[in-house]
Amino acid sequence: MKPTLLLIAMMPASGLGDSFPLGAGNQWLYRGAGALQQVEVIRVREVDQKTYFVVQGISGGDLLVRLSDDNTVLIHEAEQGPEKVWVRLNADEGESYLSGIESCPRTATIVSRRAPYSGPVGTFENAIEIAYSGSDCGPVSLRKETFVPGVGLVQRTTSAPAGDLTVDLIYASIHGLATLSEREIRFALTLDRAVYFLEPGDPIRTLNATPKAIPQYMTAQLPGRV
Repeated sequence: MKPTLLLIAMMPASGLGDSFPLGAGNQWLYRGAGALQQVEVIRVREVDQKTYFVVQGISGGDLLVRLSDDNTVLIHEAEQGPEKVWVRLNADEGESYLSGIESCPRTATIVSRRAPYSGPVGTFENAIEIAYSGSDCGPVSLRKETFVPGVGLVQRTTSAPAGDLTVDLIYASIHGLATLSEREIRFALTLDRAVYFLEPGDPIRTLNATPKAIPQYMTAQLPGRV
């Protein structure tokens, strides 16, 4: 079944910075290999006279994230050490830079600024696709990220000894608007933890929770086993 796009048309016009829209309360939910993973902007924080958004779910702990004037996404982990570059949203196709989103610096390259992407939340022709290369930082290493203006990170691929793992966005609440496009799987969430697991044999599974910003019940499609 072709993915259906809900509420994207209602989102405000987006600049480069909205390829990773930051705002307290923004939430993204991803699915891959039978797990649901939540990313959420939980609050705003001032550090060294700079305004950061505290993001949970991207790394092991809280990640301080801000957007610079030149549309570079900068990160600060636990206020230790200097800022690091995560993504240069204004970089040209083919341009490479060092990214600090992992535990060691790795080379990130803008593969395309208008890449096609088709996934659970819709089909887009203006995705920013970024490939990562260089020495691995550990057993799990980042391989690719895809951002869509107005939505954020829609797909991420990592490599591990067991093989590559790709997670796709299945739900987003951005500036109070919701995007969801799958069917037949129903879940309720508190979003009080970053990862929920789906049993491979369960065609329908309810996750008991008390909702925050995400509506209590949503429907999504589970295409076969994950």
